[in-house]
Amino acid sequence: MARVKSPAETDVPVEEILARESEWRTRAGIASILAGVLTLGGGIAAGLVYQDLPSVLLLDALRDAAGQDIGREGLRTAQIQFYDDKMVTLLLLSGVLALGALLTAVPLSYLARATSARRKEFPRSVIYAVIAGPALVAISGLMLQVVVAVRARDFVSSGDFSTRTAHDVLQASDLLIVSQILRQVGVLAIGFAFVLVALNAMRAGLLTRFMGTLGIIVGVLFVIPIGGQLPVVQAFWLVALGFLFMQLWTAGGVPPAWQSGRAEPWPTQQELREARERAKAGGAAASEPEPERRKATPPPPSADDTPTPSKPHVSSNKKKRKRR
Repeated sequence: MARVKSPAETDVPVEEILARESEWRTRAGIASILAGVLTLGGGIAAGLVYQDLPSVLLLDALRDAAGQDIGREGLRTAQIQFYDDKMVTLLLLSGVLALGALLTAVPLSYLARATSARRKEFPRSVIYAVIAGPALVAISGLMLQVVVAVRARDFVSSGDFSTRTAHDVLQASDLLIVSQILRQVGVLAIGFAFVLVALNAMRAGLLTRFMGTLGIIVGVLFVIPIGGQLPVVQAFWLVALGFLFMQLWTAGGVPPAWQSGRAEPWPTQQELREARERAKAGGAAASEPEPERRKATPPPPSADDTPTPSKPHVSSNKKKRKRR
């Protein structure tokens, strides 16, 4: 199968690239902002709901797992009843998070295509990960919540609240296993897409160094959620990206590559260092004293230094009269 060439390799006119990007700019910006808001809002709401999830001490959990009587319902039984009581709320939250994941594909694909148009080194296969990753995360999240809701309702309706039955509810389902596998694949794909798109967009000059580095961090946080489950950094980056697309970005202005339609790489650290050295050298040359030959040139005479004509002496006039 032949490799699909990027627009940068096929010499697509700059006017066509800019026209296509202008057509989709506002929609991609709005989708990016909505994705960030829904992702953060859904994460906050889910955290508030799951605060009521039943929990027990470690010792009681071990005794319950061993089949010993702990004087009340087992932990798994209480959790399944919680899933049944909060079924509607959890399904709505899953829908919000799924919509946020799907909307993430819009700004990512827009940025990936803009990067591909300016940078021929950008791998086109990343666009497939940009689309497949969010789709898998959204589908698996909805599937997981629906399966849990159905099985929790069946458990509550059965009347058998034993620990053994409760453990089988969330472990003996093939759909649960499939949804978890799909979610892991989707998370890896979307993290991979974030890292490569942000890196290449920064090299093409479409993202500032700050936004490019932060985008790479976001991709890593999708795979390794360091610092908690609340996606604050991901949401901030998506909202900031939306403002950048709609050219409302004020921190340093819009990168010039968006107006030129060509790659505008940022200067390297060595180039910046050389530019600073040239600037210092130019400043030192301007502050040097003038050559000696210029100092030897006498200044123009002033009005005070102009010699005044001397008056003739009186005795000279007398001598002239005697000669006559």
